[in-house]
Amino acid sequence: AQGQWLPSDARQGLLPGRWQGQAVELEARERSAPATTAAWLRARDLRLQLQLDANARPAAASAEPGRAEGLGAAVRWSQAQWRAGSAGGPAEALLEAQLEPLAAAAWIKKLSPAAGLSGDLMLAGRARVQIGARVSAEVVLERASGDLTLTDDSGSQPFGLSDLRLAIAAQDGTWHFTQALAGSNIGVLAGAQSLRLSPQARWPAPTTPMQGVLEWQIADLGAWAPFTPPGWRLSGALRTGAALGGTFGAPEITGELSGSKLAVRNLLQGVDVRDGELALSLRGNQASIDRFVFKGGAGELRVSGGASLGAEPGARLKLDAERFQW
Repeated sequence: AQGQWLPSDARQGLLPGRWQGQAVELEARERSAPATTAAWLRARDLRLQLQLDANARPAAASAEPGRAEGLGAAVRWSQAQWRAGSAGGPAEALLEAQLEPLAAAAWIKKLSPAAGLSGDLMLAGRARVQIGARVSAEVVLERASGDLTLTDDSGSQPFGLSDLRLAIAAQDGTWHFTQALAGSNIGVLAGAQSLRLSPQARWPAPTTPMQGVLEWQIADLGAWAPFTPPGWRLSGALRTGAALGGTFGAPEITGELSGSKLAVRNLLQGVDVRDGELALSLRGNQASIDRFVFKGGAGELRVSGGASLGAEPGARLKLDAERFQW
């Protein structure tokens, strides 16, 4: 790094001084890793400025537009500023940045090498966050292009992704959370939640009232194999439609969950049940099983009852098995 200290003229009412400089090269990597291995953190030509107040404490900081790489992702920012609070006022910050297209499959392999996911899915994102007397924010992570493919002992299957998006928006105390996922083989997920709180609040408190909806249709549960324990395979279709209420810290769900042609198998443990049907009702912290049937061998298994999902969760279930072969 290189830079210089620039004192200010106190007679002009300016701050006692500021440091401005340039991080010519910033890099962090594992010493024993090959030179071709990506660094944990890498940045070049970062231009920074730090200002001090009359008591030599940080009063403001800023960075000119720049770029940094970390853990395989690259971020560019056009604005990055911070100013300490004064005269009882709150501190202020502004960040406007973009996530360059990121190869999702490579990240998934690092987090879960046995997931069996590959493909050319690219994710992109952007963020604009302004904090001061009020908070405004827009943060988006979404699919830029490409798809994912699942490979297991039964073969390979693409997700058929056409949409993938997570977003947070805040303005004048109204916060919106939205989710969207669409794939020809994995189904459709759409959700939206809204919260109203103080315009000065930095983040919703657990007690903040919440309203929202959530719809989820899974065409084939088999595509979700990476999220099931090793050796287990699922198939069938699920559909959920729900309204969300309660609070940010303890949401309440009212809706229905239904499933058809459900199957669960584990060849190593000899589990093979099929032709399952499910109808589940959710009312706040109460769940009721309207229909739960699975066939195994020449018989079938039926489950009825309900469960409480509150502070003291519990279930009351009745199982009826007739020549059921597990």
